[in-house]
Amino acid sequence: MKLILIIISLWTERHLGKYQSYRNLPWMNAYFSAMENRLGQRGFWHGLWGVVLVLLPPLIVVALVYGLLWYLFIPLAYLFALFILILMLGPLNLEEQVKQYLESRKPDADQAA
Repeated sequence: MKLILIIISLWTERHLGKYQSYRNLPWMNAYFSAMENRLGQRGFWHGLWGVVLVLLPPLIVVALVYGLLWYLFIPLAYLFALFILILMLGPLNLEEQVKQYLESRKPDADQAA
Protein backbone atom coordinates (compact mmCIF):
# COMPACT_ATOMS: atom_id res chain seq x y z
CA MET A 1 0.00 0.00 0.00
CA LYS A 2 2.90 2.33 0.75
CA LEU A 3 4.26 1.91 -2.76
CA ILE A 4 0.85 2.70 -4.23
CA LEU A 5 0.62 5.87 -2.11
CA ILE A 6 4.08 6.96 -3.25
CA ILE A 7 3.22 6.38 -6.91
CA ILE A 8 -0.09 8.26 -6.56
CA SER A 9 1.63 11.17 -4.80
CA LEU A 10 4.33 11.42 -7.48
CA TRP A 11 1.72 11.30 -10.24
CA THR A 12 -0.38 13.93 -8.46
CA GLU A 13 2.67 16.12 -7.88
CA ARG A 14 3.47 16.02 -11.57
CA HIS A 15 -0.06 16.96 -12.63
CA LEU A 16 -0.96 19.59 -10.03
CA GLY A 17 -0.38 22.46 -12.45
CA LYS A 18 -2.05 25.64 -11.24
CA TYR A 19 -2.61 24.17 -7.76
CA GLN A 20 1.11 24.13 -6.92
CA SER A 21 0.75 27.27 -4.79
CA TYR A 22 -1.41 25.39 -2.27
CA ARG A 23 1.62 23.34 -1.26
CA ASN A 24 3.41 26.44 -0.01
CA LEU A 25 3.43 26.38 3.79
CA PRO A 26 3.40 30.01 4.98
CA TRP A 27 2.53 28.99 8.53
CA MET A 28 5.87 27.18 8.81
CA ASN A 29 7.82 30.44 8.42
CA ALA A 30 5.71 32.14 11.10
CA TYR A 31 6.08 29.12 13.39
CA PHE A 32 9.85 29.02 12.92
CA SER A 33 10.17 32.76 13.53
CA ALA A 34 8.15 32.50 16.75
CA MET A 35 10.29 29.61 17.96
CA GLU A 36 13.47 31.49 17.06
CA ASN A 37 12.30 34.61 18.91
CA ARG A 38 11.69 32.55 22.04
CA LEU A 39 14.70 30.24 21.90
CA GLY A 40 17.17 31.89 19.50
CA GLN A 41 19.42 33.24 22.25
CA ARG A 42 19.98 29.85 23.82
CA GLY A 43 22.98 27.79 22.76
CA PHE A 44 21.09 24.60 21.97
CA TRP A 45 18.94 26.37 19.37
CA HIS A 46 21.73 26.33 16.76
CA GLY A 47 22.27 22.59 16.91
CA LEU A 48 20.45 19.29 16.79
CA TRP A 49 18.11 20.20 19.65
CA GLY A 50 16.91 23.29 17.78
CA VAL A 51 15.88 21.10 14.85
CA VAL A 52 14.17 18.65 17.19
CA LEU A 53 12.26 21.43 18.96
CA VAL A 54 11.03 22.87 15.67
CA LEU A 55 9.95 19.55 14.17
CA LEU A 56 8.55 17.78 17.22
CA PRO A 57 5.22 19.66 17.73
CA PRO A 58 4.03 19.35 14.07
CA LEU A 59 5.11 15.70 14.01
CA ILE A 60 3.16 14.99 17.19
CA VAL A 61 0.03 16.64 15.74
CA VAL A 62 0.32 14.70 12.47
CA ALA A 63 0.88 11.43 14.36
CA LEU A 64 -2.15 12.03 16.58
CA VAL A 65 -4.41 12.87 13.64
CA TYR A 66 -3.14 9.85 11.69
CA GLY A 67 -3.68 7.57 14.69
CA LEU A 68 -7.19 8.90 15.24
CA LEU A 69 -8.08 8.43 11.56
CA TRP A 70 -6.60 4.93 11.60
CA TYR A 71 -8.73 4.10 14.60
CA LEU A 72 -11.92 5.55 13.09
CA PHE A 73 -11.68 4.57 9.42
CA ILE A 74 -8.50 3.20 7.82
CA PRO A 75 -9.09 4.57 4.28
CA LEU A 76 -9.22 8.10 5.75
CA ALA A 77 -5.84 7.46 7.34
CA TYR A 78 -4.46 6.49 3.93
CA LEU A 79 -5.90 9.64 2.36
CA PHE A 80 -4.38 11.74 5.12
CA ALA A 81 -1.00 10.04 4.57
CA LEU A 82 -1.29 10.75 0.84
CA PHE A 83 -2.12 14.40 1.57
CA ILE A 84 0.89 14.77 3.88
CA LEU A 85 3.19 13.07 1.37
CA ILE A 86 2.07 15.42 -1.42
CA LEU A 87 2.64 18.42 0.86
CA MET A 88 6.10 17.24 1.84
CA LEU A 89 7.31 16.91 -1.74
CA GLY A 90 7.80 20.67 -1.63
CA PRO A 91 6.11 23.78 -2.97
CA LEU A 92 7.65 23.48 -6.44
CA ASN A 93 7.38 20.94 -9.21
CA LEU A 94 9.93 18.21 -8.51
CA GLU A 95 10.60 17.56 -12.19
CA GLU A 96 11.37 21.23 -12.81
CA GLN A 97 13.73 21.31 -9.84
CA VAL A 98 15.65 18.32 -11.17
CA LYS A 99 15.90 19.91 -14.64
CA GLN A 100 17.23 23.14 -13.11
CA TYR A 101 19.77 21.17 -11.11
CA LEU A 102 20.98 19.31 -14.18
CA GLU A 103 21.20 22.56 -16.17
CA SER A 104 23.25 24.21 -13.42
CA ARG A 105 25.66 21.27 -13.50
CA LYS A 106 25.91 21.18 -17.30
CA PRO A 107 29.61 20.20 -17.51
CA ASP A 108 29.01 17.37 -15.04
CA ALA A 109 25.48 16.46 -16.16
CA ASP A 110 26.39 12.78 -16.52
CA GLN A 111 27.69 12.66 -12.96
CA ALA A 112 24.73 14.69 -11.67
CA ALA A 113 22.30 12.24 -13.30
